[in-house]
Amino acid sequence: GSGYLFSAATGGAIPFWLGAFLAFVVVLAYTFTSGLHGIGWTTVIQGSVMLVAASTVGFLIPFKFYGGVGNMFSRLAAEAPQYLTIPGNNEAMPWAAYSSAIAVTVMGMTMWPHLFNRAYAARTDDALKKSIMLFPLYSLLILPVLLVGFAGILIIDSLDNPDQIMFELIALADISPWLIGIVLSGALAASMSTGANVLHTIASIVVKDLYLNYVKAVPDGTKQVKLTQLIIILIFAICYLLALNPPQSILSLVLVAFGALVQLLPGVLAAFLWQRASKYGVLAGLITGVFITAYYTFLKQPPYGVHAGLLGFVVNIGLVLTVSLVTKPDNGTSVGHFMRVAASE
Repeated sequence: GSGYLFSAATGGAIPFWLGAFLAFVVVLAYTFTSGLHGIGWTTVIQGSVMLVAASTVGFLIPFKFYGGVGNMFSRLAAEAPQYLTIPGNNEAMPWAAYSSAIAVTVMGMTMWPHLFNRAYAARTDDALKKSIMLFPLYSLLILPVLLVGFAGILIIDSLDNPDQIMFELIALADISPWLIGIVLSGALAASMSTGANVLHTIASIVVKDLYLNYVKAVPDGTKQVKLTQLIIILIFAICYLLALNPPQSILSLVLVAFGALVQLLPGVLAAFLWQRASKYGVLAGLITGVFITAYYTFLKQPPYGVHAGLLGFVVNIGLVLTVSLVTKPDNGTSVGHFMRVAASE
């Protein structure tokens, strides 16, 4: 996303590879030096910029080309109604595909690992509860971005990469360069805030869950920090190389990610809600769910166009239940204590 942004903002003077590299370096710099605390503050600032930018472009573009959001949808209903109904233009997304993608996205949204990382860092229980209550407001950010997509339907005849529609519309709108700067900085903030959180979380998982469990059980604070920084650099390099060969659509990439993420949900729910759940059941469900998701994502078309992640999720739940019932449960005393504490909270 950052690569597209720099290329569009400079009219191609900064190529895709260099734009992506510049954004990666900035994210790497403050993630490497500051850790979770610094990422938290940068996310607050970037989120504020993102909200202002998205709201600005989401309502400015329809006003500039159509005279308002209402007029835009009136014209769409008259001239291109196929974009306002399912399955969409040229049956792009049938009912089964659309509904299952929504379901997987809603459930998978709660399973992003960096959300767990933030929860561990909450100062108090009340702070965590307030964050959970306010989290749905994030959806308000998506609404104006959707309006930009609708605005482009009648303005741009064809576009090789739909991910660049916002940049194309801004270029056609002939608006103030200062305003363009605010809008594009908001788009850059969106990619950087997510990237920094994910980058830090991956490094934390490698160090705390793998290194300290299987390599060295006794933690050394200084070595932990240095190892985390080393992992951050390695992940940075891998991500950048992957970004140089981007997928056809960022949306398709995100939907694949949610298909894998949602496989964590049955195990998490079982841990909090079912005392009889066993680690064997959770592992069996997780591994099989990810395998089925990958199979129907990369090797074979899923039946009826259903999202591959939903197919894996259903099998995942079934295995968590059945394998847990036929295997020895974990220590009942510790699990019972954990669940009583969770219920009291």
